Amino acid sequence: MITTNKNCEECDNCGGNAAQVMPPQNENNCPEPNPCTSVTDSRCVYHLGSNVLCGTDIIINTEDTQDDINRSIITYLCEKFQELSGAKIVLLTYVESQALVAGNDVEVGAKYYITDRDIMITGIATNLFSVEGQRIMRVVKHAYYIPTAPSIGVWYSTISPTTDDVVIWGGKCWLSLTGAVGTATNNRTLDATNWQLIPTTNTTYYESRSFFVHYDHANDWVAKQYDWKDNEFGMSWVNADDLGFTYNPVDISDWGSNFVFENVAAGVFNNTYFVYSNRISYLIYENYVVIGNTNEGTIFSNTASVTENNNVGEILENTNSGQVLRNSNLGDISSNDCNGDVSFNSNIGIIEGNSNDGDVSYNNNNGGIIQNANIGDISFNSHNGNILLNTNAVNFIIYNKNSGDIRNNSCSSSISYNSNRGWIKDNSNDGVISYNDNNGEIFSNANTGQITHNSNNGDITGIGATTTDITKNINNGVIATTVVGPISDTTVDK
Repeated sequence: MITTNKNCEECDNCGGNAAQVMPPQNENNCPEPNPCTSVTDSRCVYHLGSNVLCGTDIIINTEDTQDDINRSIITYLCEKFQELSGAKIVLLTYVESQALVAGNDVEVGAKYYITDRDIMITGIATNLFSVEGQRIMRVVKHAYYIPTAPSIGVWYSTISPTTDDVVIWGGKCWLSLTGAVGTATNNRTLDATNWQLIPTTNTTYYESRSFFVHYDHANDWVAKQYDWKDNEFGMSWVNADDLGFTYNPVDISDWGSNFVFENVAAGVFNNTYFVYSNRISYLIYENYVVIGNTNEGTIFSNTASVTENNNVGEILENTNSGQVLRNSNLGDISSNDCNGDVSFNSNIGIIEGNSNDGDVSYNNNNGGIIQNANIGDISFNSHNGNILLNTNAVNFIIYNKNSGDIRNNSCSSSISYNSNRGWIKDNSNDGVISYNDNNGEIFSNANTGQITHNSNNGDITGIGATTTDITKNINNGVIATTVVGPISDTTVDK
């Protein structure tokens, strides 16, 4: 076959001379190429060989233009598919599909392939398309989610790229222009100074995948999309509109990553590593590892492993060496920075602002556990009050059950085994406050001794001596004086 124009003459509607494209000299004595190559519009390139047949069907005629050839091949394949499947396929744009609906011209039972959406839907009434359909989408190949040159995986603010490195952000690949880390302008794009978007037509980085979808044709919105890894992402157009979305999370999710599987969420994107077995009503994005969570809130911007949590609130911006694990909260778990875990907590309040070398764990409370900085643990607490603003150098705040507060403590020993409706607060001690069972308050203490084994309805307050132990007390009254020696085995107001 030889494709050329007719004598390389001026071609109508092309704005210049048509191209003459010829193969090299071969056994068919095809002519040598000539330099007439100014324009290559498909309407001005002709097939000058013999007719091309499929069986007895003529597909390409002599002197067909390249544009004719393209249309003939697509039409022929569609017709044959229709013969085999028994369905009619109509190729059209989204605007053309809207016109069919407006004019009650949708053909019931016909398949409609919306070419500028790559979505196939079915006519179910003269003015209505099916919700169920199929979508062809270009996705990043899994290999580029693995940090192996030239890819360095998903972009994040502390990476160290070099020029021509490739990262992933917003479900797309980006080429480094400068070797600088740059910034993310939003969760879909990187800054244009340092990064250049690699188009989805690039076959090195992207591949085509087929998905089942729920397509809201009236609003031009993919409400649900399902893949071969048991992921189900999406939200209704109504919810997206109410929340102010200017993009569809489905369109930027990491469909090509084999690290993402068995999730139900509004969208999953920009995560560094594994995201699997989560059931989230909102988004999972910009995390390290997210596994087995059931949340009504969002999980995002965590560098800790977020695993097996059941929250109504959000899990966000935690930087832990351990895990955020098996928490069940109505509040948020946020801004914690621990070398241990934030785990097994069940509370209506929030768990936030903790900086620990130990754990924040096994708490069941309606209040908050907030802004603690300790090397020890905060654990096994069940209370309606707060545990907050504690600074512990070594040991624990543990096994407390109270409706009051445990707060503003600074100690290198434990505050432990307390069951009270009052407060344990403003303590600064190297000793232990422990085994207390009281409806009153234990507060404003500064001691290196112990306040232990107390059972009281009154207060233990204002103890100022740094060498004093108050031990094994049973009292309904108040121990409020500043003392030098120990008070022990004392019954007050009994």
